[in-house]
This record gives sequence, structure tokens and C-alpha cells, in this order.
Amino acid sequence: MALTYKTRQFFRRLFRTLLILVLAALLVLLCWVLWLRRFIVYTADGVHLDFSLSQEWPLGQTGQTATQATHPDIFFTQTTAPSTPPPTEEDFVPDFEGFYVTLEELQNEREDVLQRILNLPAGTPVMLDVKSYWGYFFYSSNCGKGSGSFDMATMDAFFAAVTESGVYTIARLPAFRDYAFAEANTGCGLKESRGYLWVDPDRCYWLDPGSDGTHDHLVRIIRELRDLGFDEVAFTDFCFPDTDQVVYTNDKADTIAKAALALVMGCATDQFAVSFITNNPQFPLPEGNCRLYLQDVSAVDVHTILGQMNPETVKRTVFFTITKDTRYETCGVIRPLKMAEFE
Repeated sequence: MALTYKTRQFFRRLFRTLLILVLAALLVLLCWVLWLRRFIVYTADGVHLDFSLSQEWPLGQTGQTATQATHPDIFFTQTTAPSTPPPTEEDFVPDFEGFYVTLEELQNEREDVLQRILNLPAGTPVMLDVKSYWGYFFYSSNCGKGSGSFDMATMDAFFAAVTESGVYTIARLPAFRDYAFAEANTGCGLKESRGYLWVDPDRCYWLDPGSDGTHDHLVRIIRELRDLGFDEVAFTDFCFPDTDQVVYTNDKADTIAKAALALVMGCATDQFAVSFITNNPQFPLPEGNCRLYLQDVSAVDVHTILGQMNPETVKRTVFFTITKDTRYETCGVIRPLKMAEFE
């Protein structure tokens, strides 16, 4: 039986209506997913939504994806316990051997880590993470917010126990990679061509190394850590991001050199060091109480790299390694904390 004209018209209108509703639903779903993306946070524990993040989606464009070097928290063991003040450049030679603890150990094995620290000889250098590149601190800080991954009271007690234990404590933290501070102080952030803050592949903002605001922020953190009892700070991400998307008119290498010199001259003393962690052997290490921590260096390249470096910088160089390869021992070495059990 053939459908009447009116029936066919009815079904056509019904089909068009349903199609419009389906398209509208898909559009709403797409908008919802795009809106949620700004709250997605990637951590070592997986992916979750954090609605405390800014509701303004960063319009910067990311640069080319690069392999991110891991920067472990660090422990050092020294053959000869340093006196007070800490070792001078002349003392800082091959007999420097140390250990590092991972962030996962700091989160999940903190009591065991503390016990190991307390068992170390007095004066043994110990490096610990104190801040993430998202800008969250692992202790109660006046320079920014605390991290939700840690209980602040517990971490305050942990750091107090470490700094009072007699070891030589070193705080590790990112320098120019800081989401929270850049978001709150956009004038200090690196910009892309349209004037928006540039974001890296991890959706993190970077600070302008030449900005007075950036410098003042780092100085406040350094002084706070010194007041908490730390003997040294060691900065990661003390560089410009590897991208051509950032618009920067000044000389980048000169800016980094001046920033490092300003922090060492302004904050380092005979009793307190300001150091830098990098995979760049040609990092412009200033004169003064500071060290160069080199990572991602193959043992076969150690002597070649050292031969290309300033001899005075070599005296203050420490290699990260996960092996017992003696080629690293031309300078200081830092190994995983658990390797200390086999010493």
C-alpha cells in the first residue's frame, strides 16, 4: 500500500527534525569535550580532571615535541665529609660520590627514605625535590601553593628532619618552567607571535629568563629555602624551551648567562650554593659557589666532553649515572640511593 502525500511529508519533516537534533547533540558533545580539555592534568599516577586550573584556555601554540629528560631527586655521598663551610672549588674533585632518590620514593617510601638519610654520615650531600614545574610546592611556602600530592604538615616535618640531621641538603626545583607563576604574572611569561603565553607539549608555561619579575620570584624562593635550612639549591629547566614558536628579540644565550650570574652573585655565599642541572656541557657556569650537574651523558663520551669544558668548571661538575662505570668518576658522580646498599 502506497503512502499518501501527507504521510510522506510528515516522515520527511520528522527525519529532518531528528537529523537536526542529532547534529545539535554532537555539537554540544564536541564543545563539552573541548571545554574539559583545559582541566586535564597528566601526572605519574595517570590522567585526572583538576577544575582548580584556570578557565582560560591558553591560546599559545606548542613547539615540536621533544623527549623530556627526567630529573631525579638526588642524594650525594662524599668520601670525605665536608667541613663547614661546604667544599671549595679546589676540594670539589673526583672523590665526590652520591645517590639520588626518585619522586616516587619520596611520595610512597618517605619514611624509609628519611631513615636512610639519618643513617648517612654527617655532611653527606642530599638533594630533594621541593617544587613541581606546575608551580606547586612540596612544603608550606610563602611563594606559591602547596601540591595536592603531598600532605603539607607531613612534608614540613620531613624536610625539617632532613635539614636538622647534619647532612648537606640541596633543594632541586625547576627555574623557568612554572605554570602557576606565569599564569598569575603573564608579563613574566614567554609569548608566541600572537602575544599569548606559549605552552609546551605538557601544557606548561615558561618564564622569561630576562624578566625582573622572574628574577625576583626565584630570589624569594632561594631565600626561603635557605631560611628553611637548605645548604644549596639546584635549578632544572634553566634554559629557553627548544622551540621556534617563542618570539624573543634578545640574545638567548646571553640572557641565560646573565640570569645564572645574577642569581649566583646575589644569593650564593660561602655557606650557600646556587647550582644548575642540565644536559648541556657548555652551560655558562658563573664563578662563585655553584656547581654543574650533568645528566644524560654516555660513559663513552665523558672524557671527550670534559676535554671541551673549562678546567675550572670540570672541578665543579657532577655526573648523573645509574651504573658503576668508573669513567664517570673523573668527576663527581650521583647514583640511585638503593645502590648505596652495595657499597
